[in-house]
Amino acid sequence: MKDRHLVISLNANSWGSATTARVIADDLVALGDEVSFLAHECMRPVLCNADFCCNVLPDHMGPLMGVYLENMVTQTKPTTVILADYFGNANFLSRVGVNPDCMLPSGAATFAVDAWDCERTGYEVDTTCGTTVQIGPGGEDGSRWHRQFESISHKLKPVPMVGTSGSTGCFRTLVAAATPAKRERLLARQRLGFCERDKVLLFCTNAWQHPRPGSAFERQAEALPRLLAQHVSCLGESAHLVHVGPQPFDLRKQLNHRYHWLPPLAPSDFDAMLAGVDLMVSANISATTIAKAMVYGVPVVVLQNSVSASSRDEAEAAAPKGPSPWLCAWLEDAVPLVAFSLWPIGFYRFLAPLLRDNPYVAALQILEILDEQRTQETLAALLFDPGRREEQMHRQALYLGLVRSLPTGAQAIKALC
Repeated sequence: MKDRHLVISLNANSWGSATTARVIADDLVALGDEVSFLAHECMRPVLCNADFCCNVLPDHMGPLMGVYLENMVTQTKPTTVILADYFGNANFLSRVGVNPDCMLPSGAATFAVDAWDCERTGYEVDTTCGTTVQIGPGGEDGSRWHRQFESISHKLKPVPMVGTSGSTGCFRTLVAAATPAKRERLLARQRLGFCERDKVLLFCTNAWQHPRPGSAFERQAEALPRLLAQHVSCLGESAHLVHVGPQPFDLRKQLNHRYHWLPPLAPSDFDAMLAGVDLMVSANISATTIAKAMVYGVPVVVLQNSVSASSRDEAEAAAPKGPSPWLCAWLEDAVPLVAFSLWPIGFYRFLAPLLRDNPYVAALQILEILDEQRTQETLAALLFDPGRREEQMHRQALYLGLVRSLPTGAQAIKALC
């Protein structure tokens, strides 16, 4: 039966959730259904060349967004409403003065993408500024949004990074297999200005990872790129760091011509660039770019910190095998350190239940930022040791096989509506 779907992705800070929703929308159209997509204007690149109706809304609409959304529901009469990120949408609508209840119109089945598997993780998120925050709109009525979320009967749990078993509603979010041929890879490297002997590390950031001066996360945000640059500088003149993000880091003193900044790219341009890199390094274990790198046959390293230290002495004592003089000097500026899985904001304790016994973790190389020796050895091995690269890519390929055994988001929705 032909269904009509309304996809809502108004979270201005999550490119990943919008990309996941775009994949679901494309698959639903391929099955013959009608799709209308409502997104924040900053997600416009995600929707380019779509074969469905796209509507992008700017911030300055304010409360009129609620009127627009209600009119859209009246006009399209959707069979289903698909929330790319329930709490991201709720946060945004509350901020602009719209009651998030309008996301759940009567007469339509509601599907909420639950990227954090809140049944396991709960709603309390630890942060690197030492506080715990609640998921969802703030204020005394915050628990109301938790109850409303729990009342939504259809939860869609994306893999990666929810575990491949043990949770109902799991669906795969992988792009199609796209490991490039050698010639395509060489062309991609040439477009980036690299020759075959160069070794290219990719590091991606989003706007929320570049907090404003004076932000509670400023110290953590500034420190980690310098640490990564130091590791790259130790890999030799052939190693280059490509950074894709909204603004460059001040890394020229450490890397000189070996640091290359690119602004955020359209999905097709990002894919073409990804085909030419040798290694992806991420400090966000939930980043959707990690899965894309796996699909493209690129080894992935994830940086995290499990240590909390209020002083340089505490941090040095926690560092394995004794820190180098450079790391000691870095710690002077970086402390206090607080554990994180999503740099620079935290989420370490919050994500622990989701990552426990999760094959996603086994597929990655996860490195502690204070484990200086292992980090440098791992980066060097994945760039220069064919055997280690092959071993890492084999683990990633096994994981991708598990993920591909799951239904797509569109298949999961069609099975229920």
